[in-house]
Amino acid sequence: MRIFYFLLLFLCSVSLSLAQSPDTKPFIQPSEQLLSLGETATFQIVVEAADQLTFQWYKNGQPIRGATESKLSYPNVQMGDDGASFQASVSDGTEVIQTSMAILKVTKNTRPYPSFLLPNTSLTFAAGDTIIFEGRATDVEDGLLKNSAFAWTIVLQDGEHIEPVAKPLRKTNRGYFVVPKRGSISDNAWYRIHLEVTDSKGLSGTIFRDVFPEKAAFQVKTQPRNLYLKVDGKALETPYQVRGIKGMEREITAPKLQQINQQWYIFRSWSDGFDRNTIYLSTEDNLMPVTANYASVPLGNGVGLLGRYYEDEAAYEQQRPSWTKFEPSVNFKQANDPLYIAEWTGELQAFVSDTHRFEVVGDGNFRLYLGDRLLIDEWESTSTNRQPVSIALKEGRRYPIHLICRNTSQAQLLWSTPDMKAFSVPQSQLFPAYDEGKALSVQHLDNRAEQLYVLRFSKFNASQEQFSVRLIDTQGQTFFQEKFSLIKGTRSVPISMRYLRAGIYFLEIQSPNHKEVKKIVKKRT
Repeated sequence: MRIFYFLLLFLCSVSLSLAQSPDTKPFIQPSEQLLSLGETATFQIVVEAADQLTFQWYKNGQPIRGATESKLSYPNVQMGDDGASFQASVSDGTEVIQTSMAILKVTKNTRPYPSFLLPNTSLTFAAGDTIIFEGRATDVEDGLLKNSAFAWTIVLQDGEHIEPVAKPLRKTNRGYFVVPKRGSISDNAWYRIHLEVTDSKGLSGTIFRDVFPEKAAFQVKTQPRNLYLKVDGKALETPYQVRGIKGMEREITAPKLQQINQQWYIFRSWSDGFDRNTIYLSTEDNLMPVTANYASVPLGNGVGLLGRYYEDEAAYEQQRPSWTKFEPSVNFKQANDPLYIAEWTGELQAFVSDTHRFEVVGDGNFRLYLGDRLLIDEWESTSTNRQPVSIALKEGRRYPIHLICRNTSQAQLLWSTPDMKAFSVPQSQLFPAYDEGKALSVQHLDNRAEQLYVLRFSKFNASQEQFSVRLIDTQGQTFFQEKFSLIKGTRSVPISMRYLRAGIYFLEIQSPNHKEVKKIVKKRT
């Protein structure tokens, strides 16, 4: 009984769909068809869930024996079939719905006969080739058809995938298209040229011709072996045979940095000495093997960063850390309550000249200074969606780094490049600041592109010191002056040179323990 109840519900749902959904009401395609004597008419019912329904076809209101499928083939049409109407009933077992009508037209006129003049059946293509197509068409009644009867469609076909090459071309018996030299055309793809001609009575004839590619190959390698290269954006282990359409330009990219068996390798040049990591090569059989030369990354001899940890605000204000420790990397975890302040200072050395992305993973708030930039500022943010920040670094150059975290129980500093997945900045590339020895370091950073001169003070002891910075010209006129105190840490002092005249200036830096004068030349822009 329960099975019958659910079956009834299902049939009712189908009935409701058929009866109450006008957008899905069954209809016939095509709604009108013109055929020549002796041809076969084909009609198709378009309806949802066709496998759950039954059908009956009718001609001029009379059932067609055995026509109980969603598709109808009506062979050998005659003049007596001209104007015949075809309709079908669709049933879900409880309700029957009639489709709209389709009309069959029959003519004694014969279909036109198209043929290709160009391209010939043996034509093949390479990248950059111009393919010319031309046709002619005859008709028993109309004779040689004019250009107005022609319609062309060209598609690029790769297995089941079909892509139009250009807009359909009409009212001409000839045309052409050019095979591109760049692109992602598979060597298994080919061009299919469709020609359709229509006579004065509306009957059409269609043919097509396929044009297949010429193929070629060349080899790419790396030194050392078994590194990978990107061919048209796809990473492939070398040595690799690059196959494709002859003459097609291929993009070959050597990742600037890659790793195999814990060893990092950096790209230096191609076998011809070209040092850009992306090149373009035409697929040719006589092309010499192309080799990307790599060298082992010269790792730094760093020992990590200097970590300072403060349990409360008073200790931080007095610059008296609860403990100080050299850390091989920034990978901090606090088992108890979050620490008020944790900071790491020193220098960072880049592996490779490339864009580097930095990310601090953890809780609390933080700031990351790199070089003369405040790279990441999450000091007041409450968001947990923290995005990496990118900066261009030079291979082998060391950059001052200062990471400070507040109210944190865990923090990790990650870096990455377009060719290097994110991981903790390794110990070999980190160099600590020291509490003993040199108490002050002053970096002079001249950013001529932005007409900005930046002083970066790094102070390594905890005694407070007063500083004065002044910029004067050769006549002693002051153009910039700033006074400040610094206990321990870093401070950047930007000096705009944008509105100063070209000439010679002097930068004076003074404190009780430090005095320095530096000449600055502003050139004409």
